[in-house]
Parts: sequence; structure tokens; C-alpha cells
Amino acid sequence: MVRRLLVHIKNLKQSIGWLYFNYRRFQIHLESKGLYSIEFYKIWLWKKDAKYFKVYNNQGDCFFVKLKTKDSVSYESKVLKYIYSIDSGKSGFYPKVIDISISEFNYLIYENISGKQIAKNCLSSNSLIQIKEILFFLKHNNIIHRDIRPHNIMVKDTEIILLDFEHCVIDGVSHGDDDNLNNDYRPEKGVWDDAYSFKKIIENYCPRSFQDDDSYKEICDMVGQYENV
Repeated sequence: MVRRLLVHIKNLKQSIGWLYFNYRRFQIHLESKGLYSIEFYKIWLWKKDAKYFKVYNNQGDCFFVKLKTKDSVSYESKVLKYIYSIDSGKSGFYPKVIDISISEFNYLIYENISGKQIAKNCLSSNSLIQIKEILFFLKHNNIIHRDIRPHNIMVKDTEIILLDFEHCVIDGVSHGDDDNLNNDYRPEKGVWDDAYSFKKIIENYCPRSFQDDDSYKEICDMVGQYENV
């Protein structure tokens, strides 16, 4: 607990320093791209390089900006481009990338998802079907997300959208070890199993009756079939 608090304090100080010295230049940079009314969204205290904003174009459309390191932005954009190339936007379980910048400021601009983070009893039996189809897609295409947890799942109307693809493994290749990834939704430290993660989320966030659903049973059957150390 003390270690986590010290890391949070250190990262908060670094983020405040970044805002003081870089925020105005970043604002001018975005305005040169036709994006205005920048809103500070969130600083991720466990990661010193993670900063999030919302911006708007002249038509009032809202977009989400994820500012990270060059390597993180490059890898996540590569993953999403790969997924889009084999899916062509058909399934829609991932956010749409609007723009990518690898320059003075490294960031991804996403469509703004007007949904809500997963919460207790917000999923339906149709959600289980969507989860099963997401797992089928990932497994069929040799992709392991590695960071499936409630924080990275949004529900837009009744559609499940999975976030944060920067930690993915594609055909056995990943961006890094990611030692700081959440351990609560994987079988053990160092082992990633997306089916296990979704299974645990269903057990924690859905009525017990959902465990009698055929889709839930199919999800359980996928646990342990693919993982990465």
C-alpha cells in the first residue's frame, strides 16, 4: 500500500509538471489539426506516461485522446490496424482510431464512446454471446488481449466495447513484459488467459443465473486453451 501511494505521488508530481510545461503547446498542436476545447480527462497514477483528454472539432463532435510514449502509441496503433484489417469494422468490439501522431507529442485519437464502464448487473444474456464471439475472434486470429478487466470494458447501449490494446500479444509477439498489469483477472502472475478474465468478470458482475447460460458454458470451455507467459 505504501509503495503504491509513493508511486502515485511521484507520478502525480510528474504529470502536474508536464501540464505546466507542455499543456499549452499541446493545445496549440491540437488546434492546428482542427481540434478545440481540450478537456483534461484523467491522469493514470500508476503509469507516469498515461494522460487522457477529450477534444472537439468545429462540428462539435467529441474525440478521446490517449497520450503515451512513442513505443506504446506505435504498438497499439499497429495492433488496432491489424485487427481492423482482418475484421473491417464488422464486429465493432474495439474503438475506432481517428488519427495517430508520432512526433513531438505521441498520441492516438479515438472516437468518443458514449457508453458506460461495466457495472453490476449491466450485462444481459446477449452480452454473453458478444463475449463468446470476441473470444472466438481473438483466438482464431492468435491475439491475446492480456488486460481484460472491468476498467477496460464499456457498454454502449447493449454493445460491449473492449479498450486498451497496447498490451496485446499477436502471434506470440508483444510490446513488453507489462509487469504492472492487473493480477485480479488472470489465473496467476505472468499468465494471461482472456477467457479466464471474462469468466471472472461474469461471475463478479452478473446474476448467478447467467452461469446456466449456454454461452457462459462455452466461455468456460475456452479457459486454459490459450495463454501467454
